[in-house]
Amino acid sequence: MAGVGKTTLINKLLEDFGETLGFSVSYTTREVRKGERVGIDYRYVSKEEFAQKKFYETCKFSENYYGTSKEEIKRIKKEGKIPLLDVNVKSIKQLKQQQELVCSLIIFIKPPNPVLKTLEERLKKRSEITGENEDAIKKRLASAQIELEECENLKLKNIIINDYIRQCL
Repeated sequence: MAGVGKTTLINKLLEDFGETLGFSVSYTTREVRKGERVGIDYRYVSKEEFAQKKFYETCKFSENYYGTSKEEIKRIKKEGKIPLLDVNVKSIKQLKQQQELVCSLIIFIKPPNPVLKTLEERLKKRSEITGENEDAIKKRLASAQIELEECENLKLKNIIINDYIRQCL
């Protein structure tokens, strides 16, 4: 779910446990946003290149594809590290079905109540940096509603309510 503080929390985990954890940089077919770093935030590829890759999970959002590549997980494991992924709820379903990839800990992060209002405020603030328009924010809010419902269906046990980032860290 966009706007909940995943990137901030992931960066803190990597800062504190970087010798143990390795971040799996997802592939995407979308354009680079203002402030993003190629190869660090995402691996940006064409739809044709994306189709050639082998993935543990993929999802489509707003006409763009995202995925966790098998090659990336292999690279992290080769370094002797535990892969750390940033995925959505649909991707969690796919990852749970993978025989060769064991997901040992799934943490769902959501904003405090009122969830959608808080999320909308965060996305609007973030859009000042990323340049996302109002339509993109509406799509993200609709997607968040679905993710919240799917989270309930999956009965995820590890949920962090990111009210104050310092408390989550």
